[in-house]
Amino acid sequence: MISKTPVGFDPYRMWLEIKTPRRPPNPYELLMIEPGEVPPSEVEAAAARQRRSLSRFRSNGDANLLQSLGNEIDRARETLLNRDSKAQLDSTLRAEGVSVGRTNGNGHGRASHPSGPSSANACLSCGAGNEEFSKFCASCGSPLFRRCPQCEKENTLSVRFCVGCGHNLAAMDADRVQRIQEAIEQGWKLHDAFELTKAIAFVRAVEGAGDPLLKSPYSEAMRLAEQWTSELEQWKARDGVAVQRSAMLIETHRYAEVAAVADEIPEPLRSAELKR
Repeated sequence: MISKTPVGFDPYRMWLEIKTPRRPPNPYELLMIEPGEVPPSEVEAAAARQRRSLSRFRSNGDANLLQSLGNEIDRARETLLNRDSKAQLDSTLRAEGVSVGRTNGNGHGRASHPSGPSSANACLSCGAGNEEFSKFCASCGSPLFRRCPQCEKENTLSVRFCVGCGHNLAAMDADRVQRIQEAIEQGWKLHDAFELTKAIAFVRAVEGAGDPLLKSPYSEAMRLAEQWTSELEQWKARDGVAVQRSAMLIETHRYAEVAAVADEIPEPLRSAELKR
């Protein structure tokens, strides 16, 4: 818990974009996920996303405050990944009047839906209920089952271990999420070095389209691709203006000012015309 903050400054809101009023936020609020049963991969992705948000303020933020928030994110992740800790948290929140999704009879599932057979096979993408043995969601078309890579047994998306052979599906999902997060991290490094074209290509190459278990990290990668594409277009427009200004300076023999105009555009983003 953060005990001291600058007067009037809310790091949860300003750095992590948490809009709920509770301070400190509970683990669900801190990771910005709906209370209830969530796949471990979604918890991992949410924690990684919040850590990434914090890292943007390393250069100008209070180091102790950033460390404290980072520790809170780690504790929230651990709480939601530990069955006993999560159960205790859910019980406390329900006692406080917070709506927390309940699990089905097998201890799996998402937020509660109207009673009936549909609640046992809730879609991880849209939350809609489905008939118990439906393979795809009737509301959005997302898959509701996946085959174990070891024994080919079909499992619901929420199970941690294969019901046929015990293969650790949760660990496999966490590894897939980690690969996407690593790609995002590498993309940010390229972005911060103004290698925007490479950064965009890097995050667009991640796999996970249409996979409910990778929805959060994949969506983040695609969001960054769009954001960086917009940034690249803005830099191209600025480069075009710089080229015109340089041409005018050359025409008026103000050669000493030409280099300063070029320096306004990061070297990796300068066009061939501006480099000349």
